[in-house]
Amino acid sequence: SFIKLWPTVKPGGLYFIEDIQVGKWRGFRRFSTANCEKEFTFSHKLQEWLDDLIYQGGYGSHKWDVHFMFCQAEACVLGKKPLESQTNLVKTE
Repeated sequence: SFIKLWPTVKPGGLYFIEDIQVGKWRGFRRFSTANCEKEFTFSHKLQEWLDDLIYQGGYGSHKWDVHFMFCQAEACVLGKKPLESQTNLVKTE
């Protein structure tokens, strides 16, 4: 669902992810899809995204439009970069 919904989040908007722990339950990972292999867990993907946030495109990471990630037990929220920080325009006066 993230792949489909993230592009619809407006700049500066929030995306909430709940029940992250379910992905590691023993009986939960029985199926796979074209986008998610059976071994996929969302918590591992979040760890990759944290590297992306820290390194901003360096060291094999990706640079994308996540502004912040805040996680607590069983849930995270991702904040999309505000529109003004997504452009590389330099204001001149």
